[in-house]
Amino acid sequence: MGYEEEYAHICLTHSYLNNDVDCVAGGHPPRNEFRDTFIKNHQYTIYEKIINLSDLMCKKQVMTVEKRIIDLLMRKGVHDNTHYHIEEALKLKEEIETQLGFSIYDLFPTIKEHL
Repeated sequence: MGYEEEYAHICLTHSYLNNDVDCVAGGHPPRNEFRDTFIKNHQYTIYEKIINLSDLMCKKQVMTVEKRIIDLLMRKGVHDNTHYHIEEALKLKEEIETQLGFSIYDLFPTIKEHL
């Protein structure tokens, strides 16, 4: 469709953690051969991982990953892949924090005030 490949990759990867289309909130998505193969074989960049984490922290406002997980549970319910998605979301947060050397919440003063 003429989009830069980098941006198209983000559109495909932003909701799927751990190179797995089943590591997503709300149950298992309908199968799509192109998407499923792309996600499985794509090497996520640090930029894409930050987008994943950002997507987990945002709805109408920035919130903690933990609050966002509760929001997702309330809206999308609990499915057989929910525990897996939560574990991978928290691992991603820890990975980014390890690279930063501090809590991701230090970057968001309004979140930090409510911890």
